[in-house]
Amino acid sequence: MHVPATIATLAFFTAVIVLLRLRWTRLPGGLKRLLILFGIASIAVVLFAQATRLYTTHDGLNAIVYWCSILSYIFFVVLFTLLRPRWLTWLIAVVLLLPLLSASPILPLGAVFSHLPHRTQPIGDNLVSDLVPIDAATPGASGADLVIYRRFTWAPFLQHRYISSRYFDTQCDTAAAYAILQPDHRNVLMVCPAAPGHPLEDGRAFVMNLHRR
Repeated sequence: MHVPATIATLAFFTAVIVLLRLRWTRLPGGLKRLLILFGIASIAVVLFAQATRLYTTHDGLNAIVYWCSILSYIFFVVLFTLLRPRWLTWLIAVVLLLPLLSASPILPLGAVFSHLPHRTQPIGDNLVSDLVPIDAATPGASGADLVIYRRFTWAPFLQHRYISSRYFDTQCDTAAAYAILQPDHRNVLMVCPAAPGHPLEDGRAFVMNLHRR
């Protein structure tokens, strides 16, 4: 997991945003409006994607958009410190920024540094299974996510995320995990075979509904 690189990059851009805040009153009005509009648009795009579960098929682009939204959040929080009393707004800003150091935002941000190969397979009805290795931050947490997407013929660069299942190497052979669309076209059998040298019953297999949230 690229946690050090992710935190270092986040710290660098945060420092840039703080410097921008210190010069905010001297910036041209047009540049201010452009930065604010870009920030609003970045956050809106990510909120829309999370609400609709629509993403691009390009992992790098998805990661960059997420980075833009997080940096926009930092930008608006830092701008908040322009209000008075400054000691109070700075204190509030620190409280609002601390959650960014948790795993929930850091792990997705680290995706921009990850180049682990995916294994994408069509399973029918414009659905694909995407086996994504987990770039583990701690020993014993390595594994893979098996994600089901629907891709659109009218927009091949977009995909709708339905369901996912996470497997760890300590549970089964994550590199061999696969999915099978069921005859009703509403359920998917998610399978992670037993690891080599382990009994077959150690494998994991269960049916998941495509519309499960």
